[in-house]
Amino acid sequence: MSAQHTPTPWEVNGNAIETVAVPSYVIGSVYEGELVDIDAATADANAEFICRAANSHEELVRVLKWFADPDNWREEQLSEGFYFSAEWKLGFDPREMAKRVLAKAEGRS
Repeated sequence: MSAQHTPTPWEVNGNAIETVAVPSYVIGSVYEGELVDIDAATADANAEFICRAANSHEELVRVLKWFADPDNWREEQLSEGFYFSAEWKLGFDPREMAKRVLAKAEGRS
């Protein structure tokens, strides 16, 4: 079994990424120096992006699981008695797209 990540939400505090919960724990650090050849503004933007991605991950996975579940989709009947599906209306199957993205988000691809 793999270790669980530090609970979200996270925030940027100076050059560190920390948990919002008290007590706060540093979970990462973004800095300038010989090992990282980026400027301070880019390092700050990277830290903000990491926090935004981590903080939205669980909700995105929950929504994608809903989209990937075939029980949440139904065909609709037209007045003429014909049926059409979401795939027919959109030109692609959103369930398959959700399954691919969900596998990537959960580390299965």
